[in-house]
Amino acid sequence: MFIFHTQAKIYFSFPGELLMRMLKMLILPLITSSLMSGLSAMDTKASGRLGVLTITYYLWTTFIAVIVGIVLVLIIHPGTGSEKDGHHTSSGPVMTSADALLDLIRLIYTSTITL
Repeated sequence: MFIFHTQAKIYFSFPGELLMRMLKMLILPLITSSLMSGLSAMDTKASGRLGVLTITYYLWTTFIAVIVGIVLVLIIHPGTGSEKDGHHTSSGPVMTSADALLDLIRLIYTSTITL
């Protein structure tokens, strides 16, 4: 059985974390552009009714997903009882230059999401 150091876990999880952040940045523009291109290809009479149904469906499914997420968080309480990596009771976390570089790359993807 392999025992990984905490620093090695951070380095191995970094590419997966970047991939998830990039996918999150693509979801909303992809959905919006696909809805708009699909509606623009139809004639105006059919697209009016279908557009309202599509937007209503999208809003309701989003609303239901948010409600289910909130209920599950309130029931399960994720993260309680676990100690966060890198937090020591005696002293602050030790930052290396590699950690600073990885944080910089993470912040690049986070700041583009909020713009």
